[in-house]
Amino acid sequence: MSPVFQRTGAKTGEHGDCFSACMASVMDLPLAAVPNFNVNMTNGETLAVHNIRKLRKWLHTKGYSYAEIGYQMPTLRNMLDHMYNLIPDTTYLLMGRTNTYRVHCVVAKGGDIIHVPGSEQGDYYSLRGPCPDGFWRVGLFLWNR
Repeated sequence: MSPVFQRTGAKTGEHGDCFSACMASVMDLPLAAVPNFNVNMTNGETLAVHNIRKLRKWLHTKGYSYAEIGYQMPTLRNMLDHMYNLIPDTTYLLMGRTNTYRVHCVVAKGGDIIHVPGSEQGDYYSLRGPCPDGFWRVGLFLWNR
């Protein structure tokens, strides 16, 4: 994994590309090679169905599929502990809300956040809670071979 940092988002007032930066990081691609699947979002909402379809179509050309699962856990630590127990050696995308209630995406592995695309300093606590609907989102890349 090669850490890639987002260009846009809350700091720039534009549609965020944290999800694309996380995907680029996991896939060892430059950010420019990954479409911004959040382009239709206005406040960092989770991916809409039409964007998930675009994402899956794009990933299919690379030999992957994408699955997103929602979990209700009260805290980030609970969520990370759950993921460690579930898939301790697997890298995944984790989405939750920031302190400004925008949805943000980071890269995690097992029970640890390993990359925060919004800051080269890596604000571990950039996720403050679940998405506004009460669910943490876990994104998994699956081989489609």
